[in-house]
Amino acid sequence: MSEAGDEGETAFEGVLRQIDDTVPFEPGYYNESYLDRRITARMRRRDTESHAEYERILRDDADERQALMDALTINVTEFFRNPEMWDVLRTVLRERTANWRRVRVWSDIAEELEPLSDPDRYVERDEDTFRVRPSVKGLVEFETHDLIRDGARDPFDVVLCRNLLIYIDIDHKAALFDTLEASLAEDGVLVLGMTESVPPNRSDRYEPIDKRRRVFGRR
Repeated sequence: MSEAGDEGETAFEGVLRQIDDTVPFEPGYYNESYLDRRITARMRRRDTESHAEYERILRDDADERQALMDALTINVTEFFRNPEMWDVLRTVLRERTANWRRVRVWSDIAEELEPLSDPDRYVERDEDTFRVRPSVKGLVEFETHDLIRDGARDPFDVVLCRNLLIYIDIDHKAALFDTLEASLAEDGVLVLGMTESVPPNRSDRYEPIDKRRRVFGRR
């Protein structure tokens, strides 16, 4: 039985409103099933089955707001997961860097550097901290970019957006793809996660380089 809150909203919607008001996270971007799984897990940890009670906990307990933030955000990933995709992309990059052509790549990189033949050539390691070496800093930039609100970037030859679309609500996927497409060079390459795909209404804009491994060339 669903609980009712203020102004006819359900108790679950009350939790989402509380998150929007007090947690640095925008629930409106994410699909409801994903949010429900993460919120329910935290409710079990707080020994409650009532969304209304959990809303009160969030309002009064800063530690719980931080714990929920950690649960909602995707804080574990592997940059080089699905090695077969990287085999395909390696060939693409070799072709595009022929004759010393400069190639620009946009990705959310992690700390998984082992597949590189000589990672210490590019980064300095201090236990769990990785720093780009000065010799390559001029070629690499790390930054935060909201794909829905911050708009497009200058065109990139390769854009990697892997394992993000599966969490985004369908109402926001069009805006996200608008940003990706506007940030991709005319002959650019888009790489998605292994369970993701180009929306059907945009499929005529891309030619599969390797469809099974989700590597697409822009038409």
